[in-house]
Amino acid sequence: MKKTILLILIFLNTFIFAVDKTVFTGLNLAEAQTISKMKGKLIFIKFHADWCHNCVKMDQTTFKNSEIQTTLEAFIAIKIDVDDPIGRKTAQDFNISAIPVVILLDESGKEISRTLGYQSSNQLMIQMSKVNEK
Repeated sequence: MKKTILLILIFLNTFIFAVDKTVFTGLNLAEAQTISKMKGKLIFIKFHADWCHNCVKMDQTTFKNSEIQTTLEAFIAIKIDVDDPIGRKTAQDFNISAIPVVILLDESGKEISRTLGYQSSNQLMIQMSKVNEK
């Protein structure tokens, strides 16, 4: 009986982690740009902070959406924490004055899209679709 319960718990635990897949790489911007050039993928940057209500809300809703997760696989997706010293410098380089901000870069590092504030799954899909059409 104990083995059965243990197996069920292991199965459920595995299922829970499989559903909550991570869409963001642990790369910094320079690494993302190198990979973007090699693979010909666009870069998706989310500027955020732990204290930012709308940033957290997007993590809990928008980025949990399976369609968003699947679409982001076509990008090199990174998160930049504006409270981190390197993230703060990167935010300054991009003239970020409020968060959340989503910026899309082409393979050469040129900014092709920028959106400020909370975005629902539908709003974010529209932004990514417009860029993918070009």
